[in-house]
Amino acid sequence: EEDEEEEEEQPQTVRQDEFNPTLYALDSREMEQIRSELHKEIYRDLRGDVLSALFDRLEEPERPDRQMEILGILETLLPTFLSRGGLTAATRLLEELRQLESKPGIFDEVRSERARAILDSMSSREAIEELIQALYEGSIRATPEQLSAFLGFLRAGAIPPLLRAAETVEHKALQTVLRSSVRGIAERNRSAVVRLLTAPDPVVAAGAARLAGDVQIAEAGPALAGLLSHDDASVRLAAIEAAQSLKASTVAGALVHSLDDAEREVRIAAARALGDLRYEPAVKELGDALGTTGIRDADISEKVAFFEAFALVAGEGGVKKLDKILSQKSFLGRREPSEIRAAAALGLGKIPGEAAHAALL
Repeated sequence: EEDEEEEEEQPQTVRQDEFNPTLYALDSREMEQIRSELHKEIYRDLRGDVLSALFDRLEEPERPDRQMEILGILETLLPTFLSRGGLTAATRLLEELRQLESKPGIFDEVRSERARAILDSMSSREAIEELIQALYEGSIRATPEQLSAFLGFLRAGAIPPLLRAAETVEHKALQTVLRSSVRGIAERNRSAVVRLLTAPDPVVAAGAARLAGDVQIAEAGPALAGLLSHDDASVRLAAIEAAQSLKASTVAGALVHSLDDAEREVRIAAARALGDLRYEPAVKELGDALGTTGIRDADISEKVAFFEAFALVAGEGGVKKLDKILSQKSFLGRREPSEIRAAAALGLGKIPGEAAHAALL
C-alpha cells in the first residue's frame, strides 16, 4: 500500500508553470547589445586593424630586425592592395610610412633606406603606367578624391609618367585628377620640374613647361627660352604659355624670334605673350610685322593678335601708325582691307588716352 501511495504522489506530467522562463531569456536591452556587437564584428575593418598593429610595432626602434621584417610585409602588401582595388588602404600605408620615415629616431639608416625604396617604387614609371591603365580599364575604381589622395604621396619620380598620362589620357575626369595631383608633387619638387624641361620626350617636356608656369617656378626661365627653338611645335607653344604665366623677362627676348615661327598657333601665342608682358624692345618687330605679306595673308585671329600686341607694347606711341592704317586712303582712294582696318581698330581700343579715342571716331 505504501508503494501505491508513493506512485500516486509522483506527478504524471510536466507542467509549464513549473519552469521560470526569465532564468534563461534575454530582455530587449541585452538583445540589442548582442546585435550591436555582432554587427561590429561582421563589419570590422580587419585590414585596418592589422595595419595599425604593424605600424605600432614599426615605431619601436629598439627592434630593428622586426622593423625590417615589417617593412618587407608592407612592401608586399602595397601592390596587393592596388591589384585588388584597395586604393584607400594603399594610401594609408603610404601616408603612415612617409610619416615614420620623416620622424627622427624611428629608423636607422638601413631601415630608412628600405622605407624610401618602398615609397620610390610606387613613383616609378612602371608602377604609374600600370595604375593609370588599371584606372582607365576600370579594374581599379576610385573617386577623384581617393585617387588624388593616393597620388599626393608619390615622389618626384612619378612626375614624368603622370605628365605623360595627363597629356594623353582621353578620360576627362581622370585627366583633371592627374593634372591636379602632378601639380601637388611638383610644388614639393620644383627642381625636378626644371630638369624635365630638357626631357627627350616632347610630351613630358611640354607638360613640364606648363607645370613650371602653373606652379610659378621662376628659375625655369632660361630652360623655357631654350624650348622656344624645340623641334616640336607643341613644346614651343607650351614654353610660350609658361613664359607668359611667369611674366619671365628672361624669356621675352627669345619670344621675339617666335613671331616668325612656322606654326600659326605659335606665332599667335608669341604675339599675345609679348603684348601681355608689355615687352617694349619688341615694338619695332611687331610694328614691322603689321605691313608684311604674312600678316596680310593671315586669318583674322592672327591679324588681331599682332595688332593688339603692337598696341599694348607701343602704347600712345603706336596711335599714329594704327590711325594711318585705319583711316588713310591710297592714291586711288582705296582703303586697307576691312580685316586689316578692323584689327587696327581693335588695337587702338587697347590704348588708353584721348589720342587713341579720337582716332576711333
